[in-house]
Amino acid sequence: MPKDWTLLEVVAAVRSEIGEAPDTYVNRDEIVRWINMGLQDFCSRTRLLRTSAVSNSVGGVKKYAVPPDFGIVEKVFYDGDELEPLDDHELLFDMKQSNLDAPGTPENYYMRGTAGSVVSLFLHPVPAGVAPIEMWYVSVPDEMATDEKIITQVIPQEYIMAIIHYAAERGRMKQRMLADAKAQRAFYEEQVARAQASRGQWQLDRPQFVKDELTWSHKATRRTW
Repeated sequence: MPKDWTLLEVVAAVRSEIGEAPDTYVNRDEIVRWINMGLQDFCSRTRLLRTSAVSNSVGGVKKYAVPPDFGIVEKVFYDGDELEPLDDHELLFDMKQSNLDAPGTPENYYMRGTAGSVVSLFLHPVPAGVAPIEMWYVSVPDEMATDEKIITQVIPQEYIMAIIHYAAERGRMKQRMLADAKAQRAFYEEQVARAQASRGQWQLDRPQFVKDELTWSHKATRRTW
């Protein structure tokens, strides 16, 4: 196995799994799309890319942009205190029973977005001043497009086969090889379960200070194996 897997090598590995040469029934663009779908699914289900970012609140402002690589929220802190999430039912109840624009010290957060719009973070009550907002979240993996892109910079080498099996399942489905597609799915699910079981080995990298007011400040995800 190569030390660092590039997109070109993963595409070739998928072709090997489905028994096709380049430019035959399954083309490169399809395989790359399946690889990116696999990265998204694998990282979302295993919460592999866990990180955090910090920004500052603004007095009288309840809505805040999320980090550009945001995927799934895990926890939100305001001035060091963990906030309680509001689900849709609680939010609807609060909108009827209280003023969501009332100022104060935030105790809750909720995520809001509409079709075609970016999800945003909302604080309740609305901050009355400036304080750090810290978000723990699962980031979205970078999309692979060029052959030189190194996938092992996104996920550990030990889980590369999961992505290959995911894409190979799609290839076998297109070939109408349903039994083989089912086998590829089983291999993929086994890798997902293994990654989920070892999730405790991952360490969340929490930024300890705010670099720039009103902008998310990032550190690279630190992983412990």
